[in-house]
Amino acid sequence: YNLGAADVVSKLHFLELLADRMGENSSHLISASVHGGETPRADSLGLDSRRAEKILNRNLPTTKQVIENLVNNQPS
Repeated sequence: YNLGAADVVSKLHFLELLADRMGENSSHLISASVHGGETPRADSLGLDSRRAEKILNRNLPTTKQVIENLVNNQPS
């Protein structure tokens, strides 16, 4: 199974949330289309994880919880 956060966010919103949590300014981030390039790309970060949650008998973390774990567990 591929697992993701329990919710779906755009790639831009993910970066904005991460920058905010790290105390960084996200005003320089720009929105751009992933469509029209040579390689097909998804425009959001998210998977339907309901089946995995049922099998694992647990809820997967939200995007904000994933970001919190990334920031708290980064190497010094």
